[in-house]
Amino acid sequence: MINVEVYKDSLVDERKNKNGGLYYLQTVWAHLVNQDGSQKAHPVEVKVILPKDRVEKPIVYMEGRYQLSPTAIGVNQYGSFEFKFPQLIACK
Repeated sequence: MINVEVYKDSLVDERKNKNGGLYYLQTVWAHLVNQDGSQKAHPVEVKVILPKDRVEKPIVYMEGRYQLSPTAIGVNQYGSFEFKFPQLIACK
């Protein structure tokens, strides 16, 4: 499982897609592993696309610890892994 941290000063950035619609990115910090499976010395800055509520406002992740949802990884039509929508799940 990939662990992610969101800090209180985490940046939220508004962007426009090619059709002019808005989407939002939030800066988070992911704890990744090396090729041998050992934890990297420092977390890596990552931007995740934020989900939206019913009125199209971004749902910002609050400060805390999260894990990358298993639904973020899928299989494409060629039978290869692919990265899908990166939803975060709060750790208990």
